[in-house]
Amino acid sequence: MKKTIKNICIGIVYKIERFFVWLVVFSYDRFGLLAAYQPNPFRRDHEETGLRTSASRYEAMTKVLPKDLPLTVVDIGCQRGYFVFRFAERGGFCMGLEQNQMDVRYANALATKEGVDNASFTCFGVDSENVDALPDFDLVVCMSVFHHFARKLGEEEAKGLMRRIADHAKRYIVFETGEPEETSVSWASALNFMKPDTDTWVVEYLKEIGFDTVHRVGRFPSAVSGHPRHLYVGERTSAQDPSV
Repeated sequence: MKKTIKNICIGIVYKIERFFVWLVVFSYDRFGLLAAYQPNPFRRDHEETGLRTSASRYEAMTKVLPKDLPLTVVDIGCQRGYFVFRFAERGGFCMGLEQNQMDVRYANALATKEGVDNASFTCFGVDSENVDALPDFDLVVCMSVFHHFARKLGEEEAKGLMRRIADHAKRYIVFETGEPEETSVSWASALNFMKPDTDTWVVEYLKEIGFDTVHRVGRFPSAVSGHPRHLYVGERTSAQDPSV
């Protein structure tokens, strides 16, 4: 009898939990409680409704990655988790790091709602004090983050922090940054060290921090300026295949 009552209580608690998970996702989506840089990845009919074209970026970067191979992935500054969820479809463990607690709450609720067990999100801002505590991953995604490092820390410290982040990428890095040509935003001048050729600077820098091959996979609109940003996949071609 006690076991039956316990099971009934567990079932009720589970249903209440599921209701609140659904409520979080519905409320955030319906009332626009978050800056919609990324769409809900489970609503493929709205993939490009976010401020950034997430689906086309994902398709571009995955063209140079091993097809359908599970990868361990960390997305630094993951926002609502679009890329974490997409990579989780491959089967590897995927983690999203984000400083905005509301974004993290939404992403974890979405993972629970959709039954995604291999994606996890935590409120964590990577900096020079904690970067070495990160575990290693097959792939590190670092998009629209580096220019914030440069704005806050200056050129040399930003480059040093990025190098330490890259040390945790065993095989690949996906890299995109704001560019000095985006003169309508306040941080553009902090990137003047990338001039006169931003594309060449990034390619050489990614090689400098350990990626033997750098793939230019496209240019995509920015949410804050009319200047399209380059998207890169850096690869350690001498590294062991992550499937081995």
